[in-house]
Amino acid sequence: MSMFSRARRLMSRIWEAGPGPRSRRLRAHGLSQHLGGRLLGDMPAVHLDPQAMLRGGLKEIRAKCRYQALLNPYARRAIRSLQINIVGARGVQMRGQIPLGGRSNPAAGRARAESAQQIAALLSRGRTGEELDAALDRLIVAQAAIERDEERNQILEAKWRQFCKANNFDLSGRFSFHQYELMIAGAFGTHGGGMVRIIRESATGNANDEQLCFELLSTDQLDDDYSGESDRPGHFWRMGVETNDRRGGRVTRYAVLRRHPGNNDPGDPRSMEPKHMFVDARDLIHIFIPEEIGQLREIPHLAPVLTTIHNLNEYEKSHWTRKRIANNILGFIEKKQPDDGAPSSSLADEKSQATGEVLSNSSPGEWIELFPDEHPIPPQLGPDDNQFETVLKTMLRRFATGFTASYSAISGDHSDANYSSMREEKLEIRDWYRVVQSLLIQQFHQRVFDEWVDAATLAGVLPVELFANYWNEPELYTSPRWQARTWSWVDPAKEMKAYKDAQEMGLQSTSDQMAELYGTDLEHTWAQIAYEVALRRRLGLPQSAASQPALALQQEANLDGP
Repeated sequence: MSMFSRARRLMSRIWEAGPGPRSRRLRAHGLSQHLGGRLLGDMPAVHLDPQAMLRGGLKEIRAKCRYQALLNPYARRAIRSLQINIVGARGVQMRGQIPLGGRSNPAAGRARAESAQQIAALLSRGRTGEELDAALDRLIVAQAAIERDEERNQILEAKWRQFCKANNFDLSGRFSFHQYELMIAGAFGTHGGGMVRIIRESATGNANDEQLCFELLSTDQLDDDYSGESDRPGHFWRMGVETNDRRGGRVTRYAVLRRHPGNNDPGDPRSMEPKHMFVDARDLIHIFIPEEIGQLREIPHLAPVLTTIHNLNEYEKSHWTRKRIANNILGFIEKKQPDDGAPSSSLADEKSQATGEVLSNSSPGEWIELFPDEHPIPPQLGPDDNQFETVLKTMLRRFATGFTASYSAISGDHSDANYSSMREEKLEIRDWYRVVQSLLIQQFHQRVFDEWVDAATLAGVLPVELFANYWNEPELYTSPRWQARTWSWVDPAKEMKAYKDAQEMGLQSTSDQMAELYGTDLEHTWAQIAYEVALRRRLGLPQSAASQPALALQQEANLDGP
């Protein structure tokens, strides 16, 4: 290709890509034709990063969400639903998983896996007898080698429960660990999350206790306006969060206001202390659910439904105002104005000296005298609003959808529900609650527990003779099982049969079903049943239905003999 042809081809490409009519015709056949049409032309587009999108409006959004949660009954119920379904009455329970001996045993783990595979292979081929019994024995021996150390786990759980009391856990001594859980779960709706500051000293001042306590902070105290270059080279502030890179990076510090920005109490004198306290990232737990990649600040869960809540408030206000006017006004009197300006009949109104409200002089059973030039006129307020219930349901469904909550839980209306619709709705919403529970456990529970085990071991709260190898293998002691709250059945008879069928078909184990349905584990539950069987027998009481399988196994063992 000659130089002239190349130059001509390049100019043609430049002309087609430019602002001319040919380029516009070419681009009209692309995706922009569909996105810039008559229906979507007025749709706003966001080309900003998450921080730039939230800057300047996050403070107002939080304030409006708090206002609605305070005064709107549906928003208040939505916040309560978050607290009930994420945390519940007992909170997230910690179950220690320290193995026997307090040491890892990878050989036992491999032996258990190999034995389980051998058993599955034998059962698939229909093999029974001594070969299967030997494989089962090997599995039991391998499982016993990695069983939980009940002594250490019971001590760990007891010390943890003691620390979670308000006097030990909270810096002010007012809130327990369970109250922190509830307040953080509720703050997801109004603030988008919460902040917990780690104080590395005892709340009681006792040198023998864990040198650790916590302080719950509002996300309002994370300064939204604190952005720009940091005093540390290579660091950058964005809405009160410092990172070690201008483009994002790892969070290193937080700019926390010492006073709540809404603290206008005249009895609280302003001191000369600095406006901010700069808290290292290792000393502050920032709990929120990120919606965008690279997001550093939280978004209230009520934010998508703020318009719906406001319109619902205004619609209900207009509806009930009209109802009050229709019920209060009995009629009108048409009359001529007297020359002297004095009231012309005994139905004249007066104003209260105290409140300025208009008061009627009428009383029940009273006859009203009208002057010759006065004529009663019945009120003409137009037709009644027959769409109130339909509009209310539509708006509440929109609210429940945007908040990711059950319509019946938000509205309290079960009139149109049946088993299938309720089960489908509840299962989907419960999956979302499990996601929130998982994120809350990762960001808050596990972080607090890791800090506490360190502090309790250093202070000697955990017995040294039992936890001596903590510093060598900390992962054995800081990997508990967190059991969040579970939910009851929509229809117990149908769902219990479904779980029984799943277990018989080998689709689910008893341990999985206990953890999912009741929040308990197999060992604890069966140990309790065995204790109840022994106690009933000692007291001469009839055995319950739950103990019949255990009795049958025991009788079979007695018949076999030694």
